[in-house]
Amino acid sequence: LILQALLEGQRITTLDANIIGHTVAGDRRIREIRQKYALEDVWTSDEYGRRFKVYFMKPEECKKYKTTAIC
Repeated sequence: LILQALLEGQRITTLDANIIGHTVAGDRRIREIRQKYALEDVWTSDEYGRRFKVYFMKPEECKKYKTTAIC
């Protein structure tokens, strides 16, 4: 589910991965995805100054990996 969200172009955090994947190990799932897919990330912060990463795939990478088997 997390991989599918990324392939659809969503930008997600590890908290989003927990919710999307119905897991408490969203960070671990993202690490596993990074081993096989070209996953990008950027640091950002919230209104309280807490920093965290947002993960995403570039559109050309989404098209490259997107298959009917995954979707």
